[in-house]
Amino acid sequence: MVPQKPGTKGNETLRIGLRLTARIRRMRTPTRLNRRRLGGRTVRLGVLLVLSVCGLSCDRTPRVRTLYGDVPIAENLLLVTVDTLRGDSVLTEHSGIRLTPELDRWGQESLTFLSATSASNVTAPGLAGLLTGLAPYRSGVIGNANPLQPQVTTLAELLLENGFETAGIVANPVVRPGYGFEDGFEHYELIPRTGHLRKARAAAVVDRVLEWFETPPSERWFLWVHFMDPHGPYQPPKQTRRLFPVESFPSVPPVPLLEPNDASGRGGIPSYQQLPTGSNDAREYQARYLAEIRYWDSEVGRLLNALELSGQLEGTVVAFSADHGEAMVDDHGYYFSHGNGLTEDQTHVPLMVRAPGLKPGALTHPVSTLDIVPTVLELLGIATVTPIDGESLLQDRDVERVLSQAYRKQSIRVGDWKLTRIENSPPELYHLTTDPLETTNLAEHEPDRVRRLTRQLREFRRLPPVAEPIDRKAVDEEERETLKALGYVQ
Repeated sequence: MVPQKPGTKGNETLRIGLRLTARIRRMRTPTRLNRRRLGGRTVRLGVLLVLSVCGLSCDRTPRVRTLYGDVPIAENLLLVTVDTLRGDSVLTEHSGIRLTPELDRWGQESLTFLSATSASNVTAPGLAGLLTGLAPYRSGVIGNANPLQPQVTTLAELLLENGFETAGIVANPVVRPGYGFEDGFEHYELIPRTGHLRKARAAAVVDRVLEWFETPPSERWFLWVHFMDPHGPYQPPKQTRRLFPVESFPSVPPVPLLEPNDASGRGGIPSYQQLPTGSNDAREYQARYLAEIRYWDSEVGRLLNALELSGQLEGTVVAFSADHGEAMVDDHGYYFSHGNGLTEDQTHVPLMVRAPGLKPGALTHPVSTLDIVPTVLELLGIATVTPIDGESLLQDRDVERVLSQAYRKQSIRVGDWKLTRIENSPPELYHLTTDPLETTNLAEHEPDRVRRLTRQLREFRRLPPVAEPIDRKAVDEEERETLKALGYVQ
């Protein structure tokens, strides 16, 4: 029987039905080839049938050739993203407690990219990059105030055109219906917060996903699931909070509490993060952040285990990443916040890809969340000619460059070197292998390298934008209060 949380639906009939649907789906071979015109740009879509040269008796399953061997073309795609998850907060432990035991287990079956960088340090451009493969200035989403516009082609639109059933279930109001992120999704919904909570918990998201699967998809399917945990305010359940006592963290001096409506986190604890007790002990907030990660991990495990038992994960690509990271204790002057700079604490994110026949392993070369779209399209056998700034994670890459953008700030990483440029400010250059915390600016000592990286950054910026930034429509009072509780508006 599909594993169920008390109070959720599920029965033997569902289990049998999902298994039967999965088997029928695997018997089909996609053969469609389509063309369409989107926003004045030609987009070619199709299925790549890459067959091995062999005798009549060999396996003629369509396959795609990668650096990691030939793998069968997958049927479905599950894209799991999580808000505000630092790249160094997965596949690790704190005081002997694994932070992500479920993700650890699934990671053993995945390609894991240990040096992944988000397209941005805030939610909307970070997720836009994940869903389009476009850098923020190219997609027109450079901040949370910018909607995703119709002329930008999304992953959901590409897959819908190729006969996929598409659905999005999200917990962050920044990507609620009406802001363009729903384009291409036949079913799209925001999970609301309930009770005293200021955000929807992971359990509510997983419950809704499992309900969606109670009516098994009739076609190949693409499901995007976006979790809000561990975005602040940190409100973990008590059972996971107990796993991380404050005494297990290094002592630090009391941290100032910022003034009401100051959500910046610069020099102190932002207003939306502050506990009702008025605690200025940074360890309290660290403990709650890790507890939220542990709680979220258990719910992701419940989701993946249920889908695996039902047969829905057979023949399915599972891609996992985050929209951005989070400053913790005095990370470059910030506390328990993000959207401030392009430092590694805010842009380094986890990235995993699990696919049928794809050999697992851990890789350390720099990659970007912009690379997810071309990677999953390749695994699904979908060919596309459309503006995409990322490159497949499964092929030789033209240039090992990784780009991030946050409003007026831009960064480029090539190998171990990272250059950050801010308008009207001196350049910052860091060697991440020897200085992972970005404490020593080497720009004055490496002028030639600064010039080369700046030139590469400018060459990329010469690419024309697909959409220019526009502001979102005005929000009503209820939505404003929801966004304010999460630190998005003052």
